Amino acid sequence: MFGQRVLLLVGVFFCVLIFFSLGQILKIVIFFQTVYVGAVQHPVTHHHYRLSTPSAAKGVPMQNTAQGSVSASQGIVEDADHIISEARQTDYSNIRGARSAARLASVFKPDRITNYYPKIRPTLLERLFGYDRQTFRNWEADKSTGKGPVLRPVLEGQNNAQRRYYTVNDILSIYDYLEKNDEYRPALPSPVKLAVWNNKGGVGKTTIVQQLASTMSILMGLKVLVVDTDSQSDCTYMLNCNQEIKEVRENYDTQPTIRHIFGFLDIDHETGSETEYITPLNDGIITLSPTLSIIPADSDVSELDYDFSFLENLLKDDKGRDVSKIANISDRFLNDVLDTKQYDVIIFDCAPNKGALNLNILYGADTLLIPIEVEAKCLYSLRNVLKFLKKMKNFHEGFSFNKVIGVPNKYIHTHNLKRLGLEKLKEIFQGSILSSSVIPHTTELDKCADEKEPVFIRASDNIKSRSTLMAKRVSNEFFKLSHEVLGLDNNHRVLFPEVENIYDEV
Repeated sequence: MFGQRVLLLVGVFFCVLIFFSLGQILKIVIFFQTVYVGAVQHPVTHHHYRLSTPSAAKGVPMQNTAQGSVSASQGIVEDADHIISEARQTDYSNIRGARSAARLASVFKPDRITNYYPKIRPTLLERLFGYDRQTFRNWEADKSTGKGPVLRPVLEGQNNAQRRYYTVNDILSIYDYLEKNDEYRPALPSPVKLAVWNNKGGVGKTTIVQQLASTMSILMGLKVLVVDTDSQSDCTYMLNCNQEIKEVRENYDTQPTIRHIFGFLDIDHETGSETEYITPLNDGIITLSPTLSIIPADSDVSELDYDFSFLENLLKDDKGRDVSKIANISDRFLNDVLDTKQYDVIIFDCAPNKGALNLNILYGADTLLIPIEVEAKCLYSLRNVLKFLKKMKNFHEGFSFNKVIGVPNKYIHTHNLKRLGLEKLKEIFQGSILSSSVIPHTTELDKCADEKEPVFIRASDNIKSRSTLMAKRVSNEFFKLSHEVLGLDNNHRVLFPEVENIYDEV
């Protein structure tokens, strides 16, 4: 009797083992079938970056194409066109070219250990550059013949089970090699000063900043400085740069923030005297990777609006209006950043308000990105933003932008209300300020915010799951949006073309 029970248990164990084995085999078959179909439908091609046409590169405003039934909305579009300035003169004699990886330290040591100096799978490099995996192996240091870039992959595992990962330094080496051979590299004529702002909260500003900065700095090899100007400091959190006490500093001060760099007033309540303190720029910058840095924020940043209202030496324009709170602060800060000649892109994550700090940021920016949550009131919210920008331009001529882009965010294709909202946005603003990229609402972005990592890292997993497919879809949108913001033509290329119709599948 006992022996029969043992045999029965052994039989059940082997049945379960066989069941799970068949499941794993089925997954492997499905994976290779997906890879094969993707390779046939979307073969690897050699892509080239090209600067956009001169008019687009200089930010010449596009003409309004809304017609017919949208005549009642002409005023809104005119407001949008009104705030986009004529092309600013750009000096093309000093194109920001290759920043050789050889100039970087052989062993890069970031100020903080984060996921923004990631280990990059060979699959992602194949999609990015169009070369096969064997080409990357031939470029590795131990096999290099001097005819290509020198890659130094990170090897994990032992012997035949080793996995290869690449780093940002390897991407920079490939870009340098391609540029020397007159092929392609994302090159900008001048640093881009991008403000991501909407006076409405909860529209996804910080998430967009997180993913744009990751895409530009890692995949495009551009040097990016993120400036968190929101007292909620969500961007500081998402980039894993929460405040740390610096014991070497007097009185155990925290890491300097944008408030310290902009300068703040210390008021002696006994005498009433005011003293302005300004922290050097380099003391406030945290380096996360060879191409990504951030100036963090904390709750004290909200006091900048108060500090600005007490600035001395107020300036008056010819109409007697006070413009010092706008003109002085942003110019001084941006000039300090530009004088370093280290950054291709400066991204400001702005708070959802119309305070003095945001006025300074908008004054200094040359590109404005407006996240638009696709909802019932999205047209009303966007109209208020455009009216405010038009009013500020009439107040001060510095409020003009080479480019204004409204990007639909949190879109759910199965919701009729959101679908109708997006259709209305396209009907009115297509060809004016509306971006061609539409950011879907997905938990993958929430996971990236919580785990503090770029979405394309999740997308490069070799697993055909719904989460991976959505990560690929979102990665495509941010890849396209990055090129649109920077005025670079990517020939409508995406990293994962096989998921462009993902809405029809899941």
